[in-house]
Parts: sequence; structure tokens; C-alpha cells
Amino acid sequence: MSMLKIITLTTVVGVTALCLAGAWAVHKHSVEEKTMSHQVLIGDDCFVIPPGYSSGQGGRVGNTGMALLMLRMQYPSLAPFRETKEMHTQHPGQSEFDIFDLIDVSLQYKEPNNVSDEEIFRRSTRYDNPVKIGTTPDGYDVYKIVTGRLYSKDVGQHKIVISCVQLSDDDSGICHYIAPLWEKDEGKEFYDYALYLAFSKKYIPHLDELVGAVRQKVQSWHRCAIPKVESFPTVKSSPT
Repeated sequence: MSMLKIITLTTVVGVTALCLAGAWAVHKHSVEEKTMSHQVLIGDDCFVIPPGYSSGQGGRVGNTGMALLMLRMQYPSLAPFRETKEMHTQHPGQSEFDIFDLIDVSLQYKEPNNVSDEEIFRRSTRYDNPVKIGTTPDGYDVYKIVTGRLYSKDVGQHKIVISCVQLSDDDSGICHYIAPLWEKDEGKEFYDYALYLAFSKKYIPHLDELVGAVRQKVQSWHRCAIPKVESFPTVKSSPT
């Protein structure tokens, strides 16, 4: 066998082995996501996420960087959301949020939209030019905005603001709400840790129960800690 053939064969075998190793690593990670709890570092905190919930994450560890963890669960059980092909074949064109009570949850650390309801309404007033078009039976003022509808209600000194992607008042729509992860942050204008929730419009009347249940679930996963580094060893240059 010529030297060129030997080199070519060796290269092909090496690349194949590398591809197989990479594929196995991806497969192993996917299996672990579905069958094992895993620790996730979000900002400067640590959470133990049970199998089946996590759908992706981004950002980095540290108290100066943004970070987020995306979760999927089913309401009201808050069990992991299991998507199947049958869901789409049996209900073509229908929203998983409406038919299967999907809730998308993003646990966010220092993201730009980790803000209070009042700040959300202020930003919407400034950029979306909301036009009031009515009031719901449960007391929400309804505003028409570029992306759909904005629902706002004053409760004491606090404002509740929900944004929904819907084409008409009769459209079911997918709604979004931001709440602080920790109750102690209620009333603040900006949150370090926030829950960004996406859910069916039909749950607007049950927002308090929904937010409370999801918050309690995520808080229960706060069971680990990032090791604190007190100091780094000093590196001294050797004499020349």
C-alpha cells in the first residue's frame, strides 16, 4: 500500500471516529436531559432541574452577565411538557398553549426585560402607541398594540400588565407575563431573577394561581450553590 493511501485511510478513520464521538456526546447529553436531574448555573445561582423540563439555556455564570434557562411544563400539573407527533396530526394548526395547556417558562437573570409591570406599561406607552378598545369582565383595560393586545389592571398600588399576540378580540392568543422569581422583589422596578411566562389567553383570569404555582415549582429547584472563590493565588515573577 502506498504512503498516500495509508495517510488518506488514517485521516478518514480519524475523522469518522471524531464524528462518532461527537454524535455520542450529543446523544448522551440528550438522554441525560430526559432521564436525569442536572445542575444548571444561572447568573450567580444554582438550580437542580428534574428530567424533561429544560429546553435550552444561554448566557454565562457571573453576576455581571445575562443568562436564561428555558423550561416547558403543562398546566395545572406542572409536569414536563411532552410533545408528540400525534399532537400535530390530531390538532393541525391549533396552538399547543390552548389545546394542551403548555406553559413556556424562561428563568432569566438580569435580562433587559426583567422589569416591573409599571415599567412594561411605560415602555409600551412610549413605543407601541396603545389604543384603549375596551374592558374585560374581570376588570382589565384592553389596549390595541402592534403585536396584538395589552391587558392592564390596577390592583391597589400595583399594576398588572399582560401582553398577548392575538389578531382580534375573539382570537385565543398566546400571552406573556413577567414576574420576579422571589417574592421579596415584588414592588421593585428591576429584577435580578425573573420568570418570563408564555401561556394561553384563557388563563388570564387565573394569573395569580398560575404565577404562584410556577414560582413555587422553580423555587423548589434552588437546591445547590456555586462554590465561592475567595481569592486567587498571586503569581510572582522570577528574578531575571
